[in-house]
Amino acid sequence: TLTDADLLEAELDRLAVRGIGVDNEEFVRGMVAVAVPVRNLEDGRVLAAVAVHAPTARASLEDLLKAVPKLKETAIRIGPLLQPAAVKK
Repeated sequence: TLTDADLLEAELDRLAVRGIGVDNEEFVRGMVAVAVPVRNLEDGRVLAAVAVHAPTARASLEDLLKAVPKLKETAIRIGPLLQPAAVKK
């Protein structure tokens, strides 16, 4: 768990560049997760996230990272359903 503000900021910058969020047992011991953003089509703001979580007894973080391409595809497909009314066409 990152408790230093500078380290946290650096990690957030790395995650923004990578385009995914990763939880390697930071929130709950024995649980891993990856997530990708669902973005507003107009301005790129994050509207939601598509995530997968698993206990480490069933899947490793590396296993979940293999799902990232499918998660990104899903985020793109559901994005239009979450757009604000003014953006929907």
